[in-house]
Amino acid sequence: LAEEIRGISPSLDLFINNASVFPEPEKLRASKSLLEESWEDWELSLGVNARAPFFLIKELYPLLLKGSNPNVINILDSSVSKVFQTRASHSVSKHALAAITELGAATLFPPVRVNALEITKVFFPSDGLSPIAIQNSNDGVAIAHVIESVMSLIEDRTANGVFLRV
Repeated sequence: LAEEIRGISPSLDLFINNASVFPEPEKLRASKSLLEESWEDWELSLGVNARAPFFLIKELYPLLLKGSNPNVINILDSSVSKVFQTRASHSVSKHALAAITELGAATLFPPVRVNALEITKVFFPSDGLSPIAIQNSNDGVAIAHVIESVMSLIEDRTANGVFLRV
C-alpha cells in the first residue's frame, strides 16, 4: 500500500488509519476469550489492527514530511476503554494501536502530528434512524459527528497525542 501511495503522490498531508478487523463470531472463530484464542485469531487481529498501521506510518513518514500539515489519525474503538472479554485479540490489538499513537506522537512531532479518535459506535444514514433518534441515543454517534471530530484534529495544528472519544 505504501508503495502505491508513493506512486500516486510525492507528499502526504493526512493518513487516517481506519482499517480494522472485527469478525463475526461464526467467522474465523474470532469470538473467544483469552484462554480460547487461537494463533490464527491473534495473527489476524494484530496484523490488521497494529502491525499494518505501525509499518504504514513508518513507510509513509517521508511523504508526510513533505506535506503542508502532516497528520496521522488512528481510529480506535470502545475496546480501548472497555476490554471485550470475548474478543481477546481484538482488544489487545486496539490497545497496541493506542500505544502506537502515543509512540508516534512522541517520536514524529514536529512536524507530523499523531492523534487517535476512539469511536464508541457509529450510526450511518443507512441504519434508518432519524436524527432525533440518534441524538437521543446513548449508544453511539452519527457519522457526521465522526467527520467533524476528524476535521477538528486536522485543523488544530497544536493537537498531537490527543485521544478524542466520540
